[in-house]
Amino acid sequence: MSALVRPPVRRWPLWLMPLLAAALIAADQWLKGWALTNLTYLAPPQPVIPWLLDWQLTFNTGAAWSLFSDSALPLAIGRMLVGIALLVYLVLRPLDAPWPWC
Repeated sequence: MSALVRPPVRRWPLWLMPLLAAALIAADQWLKGWALTNLTYLAPPQPVIPWLLDWQLTFNTGAAWSLFSDSALPLAIGRMLVGIALLVYLVLRPLDAPWPWC
């Protein structure tokens, strides 16, 4: 009898996920800055891809679908507390691999 040998698992480098997150955050902030510079609030939508995609400057002071409108500070505090709780959980109960999906 011979033991089955598994092929090596290809793992992503540890630096890839933080780099991807930083790139997505940078792209998000750049696009928001571009929108504030080039779009006008309450102006008609500006076509990007005709008949498919239009951009219009709006502001959401709440959560998804404008739930809890004008509650930006409590929502920000809630997001911060959830983020801190996740970090504490990861520190107190570390996983076998830093990125288990890699």
